[in-house]
Amino acid sequence: MNIPREPRSPLKETIKRSAGQSAKQQIDSIIDDQVLIPAYIAVVVILIAGFEWCKAIWHLPPQPWLISSFAVMTVLFAVWKFKKHRPSIAQLRLGMKGEQEVGQILAEALVGAAVFHDIVCDGFNIDHAVICPNGVFSVETKTRTKRGGTEEKVVYDGEKITVAGFEPDRDAIAQARANANTLAKIILEYTGQEIAVQPVVVFPGWFVNTTVKKPNVWVLNVKGLLAFIRHERVQLTKEQIHVVREGLNRFQNQ
Repeated sequence: MNIPREPRSPLKETIKRSAGQSAKQQIDSIIDDQVLIPAYIAVVVILIAGFEWCKAIWHLPPQPWLISSFAVMTVLFAVWKFKKHRPSIAQLRLGMKGEQEVGQILAEALVGAAVFHDIVCDGFNIDHAVICPNGVFSVETKTRTKRGGTEEKVVYDGEKITVAGFEPDRDAIAQARANANTLAKIILEYTGQEIAVQPVVVFPGWFVNTTVKKPNVWVLNVKGLLAFIRHERVQLTKEQIHVVREGLNRFQNQ
């Protein structure tokens, strides 16, 4: 009998700290602990003071049940909001860590490559873009928790993906194709160069089994992605890489 396990993160790499991270953490800590909490307390005190003034002006008797009922409703609302958003926050944090890990590995492992992260487009973002002698690659990162078992793998048949035996709600293949098409259009607009972009879906920390040869969209783990990129023939010169990098810099800084 298989006992269900708690979900666990597939990520193993240690994510390095980013520039200015300590300062950002200090700013966030000051705002959260030293600014927002006193502000909340001030609002509560003002409300209590206002209520007391209303009682004094209109000679109202003490109303502890009213205040207690309001306090109970406030606590229940806070608990409900916390429970409602906790799964979304946990998934967002897992996805953020996955993108950070993939981005860090790409930047460190691909010598001579220009690697961009979180390219914001119209209503969506491209997680990573890699520009190197072997071509241009648009990388969509999908981070999923693991529970253990024999089905703990990603299977790709060239058209659809299953993760641990289940098909995800969002079509990652269509998303990767759209991202690659968008990246190619950005490069054409900002550099004048028409360059094919390889769409990629990466599942960090998972074993990925692709059952077809040479699919249009790559579905891999991080090590597989590095191997695939390195085995591609050389397509871009240093000058082309520089031009594309500068074009994407202009797009991101506009």
